[in-house]
Amino acid sequence: MTSMLTQGPAPGADTTEILVVDDSDEFTRYFARIIALDHPDIAVAVWDWRQDVPPADHDWSHTRLIVLDYRLGDRNGLDWLAKLRSRPSTPPIVLVTSAFDDRVRDRALALGAARFFRKDELTRRVISGLVKSVALH
Repeated sequence: MTSMLTQGPAPGADTTEILVVDDSDEFTRYFARIIALDHPDIAVAVWDWRQDVPPADHDWSHTRLIVLDYRLGDRNGLDWLAKLRSRPSTPPIVLVTSAFDDRVRDRALALGAARFFRKDELTRRVISGLVKSVALH
């Protein structure tokens, strides 16, 4: 189940969306605030991380990017990444984490993550550049 944040345009036929899957409400609000400031035409949706991975028949037609946390409570974002990347229609996925680990980064990239970032690297400038390079193409 997704729920739209208040930032961004209302969902509709022409809406471009970024999906955030993160157990940190603080990070999700921060990310959505940056998108609202720099890309007001893009909606930010939030997938409830306590649910399972979106189903195989999920409609990704408006989603241009998935921002996925490595730690989702007691779950592992790499497992989600592997499932999602096995589906051809899944948009690019950026894996984010609070603590850097070379092995996690290498595994994420091997599984098909478009990018990998520590959350403290995700400044307004980096997020805006990421959206321009990945989500708007």
